[in-house]
Amino acid sequence: MMFKSRESEAEYKGNVRIKEIYNSQRKANLMNLSCGELLIKFLERLGGIQEITAKVNVTFDDKENQAFAEKAVFIATNNIVILEGQARWRAPEAEGTADSLILDRQQNEFTALGNTHTRSRTNVTFGLSSVFPSTKNLKKEGETENKPVEISAGKIKGKKTIEQGKEVQHFNLYTNVIVTQGDNYIKTDQLLFSYSTNDALLNCYGNTLWKTPEMIGKAEHLSYTKGLNLMSASGNVEIKYELPRTPSAETSVVNTNKRVVEIYGNVFNYHLTNISIRDSVRLIDESFELSCGSLFLTVVPPGSIDKFNAEENVILKQRQSEKGYWVLNSKYLRGESGKDKPGIARIETADGVMATYYVRLTNNIVYEKLKLKSQEAEFILSPPSNVVNTIKMKTDVQIVQNTIQTNLQVVPDLKLNCNTLNIKLDDSGEFISSASADGQVCLEKTAMQTATNIPVVLTCESLRLRMQPKTNLVDYIEALQKVRVDYGNNSALASHAFYYGTNELVELRGNPRLNLSPETIAGMSKKHEPLQATGSTTGTEKPAKKQVSPLSGVKTIEITGAETLMWFMKDNRFQALGPYKVNISLSSTNAEKTGIFNFRK
Repeated sequence: MMFKSRESEAEYKGNVRIKEIYNSQRKANLMNLSCGELLIKFLERLGGIQEITAKVNVTFDDKENQAFAEKAVFIATNNIVILEGQARWRAPEAEGTADSLILDRQQNEFTALGNTHTRSRTNVTFGLSSVFPSTKNLKKEGETENKPVEISAGKIKGKKTIEQGKEVQHFNLYTNVIVTQGDNYIKTDQLLFSYSTNDALLNCYGNTLWKTPEMIGKAEHLSYTKGLNLMSASGNVEIKYELPRTPSAETSVVNTNKRVVEIYGNVFNYHLTNISIRDSVRLIDESFELSCGSLFLTVVPPGSIDKFNAEENVILKQRQSEKGYWVLNSKYLRGESGKDKPGIARIETADGVMATYYVRLTNNIVYEKLKLKSQEAEFILSPPSNVVNTIKMKTDVQIVQNTIQTNLQVVPDLKLNCNTLNIKLDDSGEFISSASADGQVCLEKTAMQTATNIPVVLTCESLRLRMQPKTNLVDYIEALQKVRVDYGNNSALASHAFYYGTNELVELRGNPRLNLSPETIAGMSKKHEPLQATGSTTGTEKPAKKQVSPLSGVKTIEITGAETLMWFMKDNRFQALGPYKVNISLSSTNAEKTGIFNFRK
């Protein structure tokens, strides 16, 4: 030991030890220091220690914590220790390295600077596991929680505080922050983390990336509160959520490929089993793509979406397949999954919906095959295939079914307006199998078998429809109450009507009335052979007289009074069951005449 009184310094060399026996903060953890060389600077007139500099294999400890370096400087006036040169530290919770360490004993905090690396020594998860409920169910015992947390950053600040009678550890990390635990990680510009015995709070700022056992995410800000199980992300949020597949009862083979759900938005919150996303929301999985202003999800462990509510300019689109796909547009959509099967089982809207079914042809041309519109709608699907099998619509219902011709021109072959409509689709979800409509029903169908494509217009109060399998053709229609059928210049009235598409036949019951245009009636006028020329004394032939159709003066033909009328629309013939009456209106230049004929058969 060398003491320099003039400089107020004391220099020690060789196996130096310092033991603190008292400090002004009256802390129980007193400092111990050992090194190869030590220089103590005293205050004037030896009024106490001003600074201590230790070199060569410096070891610092205060019972709980240890630090190692080539050089350490203790500034007594503010109770700060600075360690430099291959600095290492060890605490009950973690250990690490840095270019330099600053220990503020008065504020009970430390700062690590330059190439810092920290490794946890206890079960500290830093919010990386248990983010989703499914984590605990999927995680094998000891798979994640026994793996250490490792941290690297340009700067780390740590501090201990007493809050509500509990000791709380705080860590602030800056510049190129990387936190890992097993395969999980957080990468960010700034990370603030604090934890106590049963709680943890994490905040990340600036270009944050993270990965949990089920999820990979990206955002400008990420926060997680372990006690509340609340996770939030904001600013250009991108999340890829990996869900396990439910084992299939049809096969014993386990599908290890996970279902992937991608989520995009500006604000993401996850609390317990509820997820909310807002602002420019997009959700994509293997079956659907959803975009809207805000989205609320309810999830059920081990990772299935149970319910969802979407609002503000909602567009729900089935992922394109080889055959076709649905696109739904609405202000509000609500959906729920099926029991024990992943995928959406039911979708409903109460604020207007437009649904379009697109068909993909073999030459990759896509056209709108079916368009639906109403104020309220419900779609029943078959998970996990997510094929639509039933559609229920209410209020201002409109449906248009299109067909594509050989020249690739898309034309409507069926239009339907009503107040309520139920549609049953076939197993493929591509073709209408049957439908029922009620309330101010108006159906317009193009008679494709005719050369002129004259539309058939049917109005009634209630209608039941059946389609031919795998076609756009109507097979059968039953109409009730105030039935009216219009076909070109022809029309029919009844209280009950049946339409058979295979032969374009309408069966009318209940005071039926049929009005036929004489110009289109086939077989009601007799064909006359042209008059043959006869011999003449003059030797000349007389010209044949111009034949006049017996129906040339007929204005309208009305058939009434029958029990049942059968109207063959294709060739405009009719048959009647029981007595019937034909009312023929004749027109002339200045007057009209009416003739009435009663027929027994």
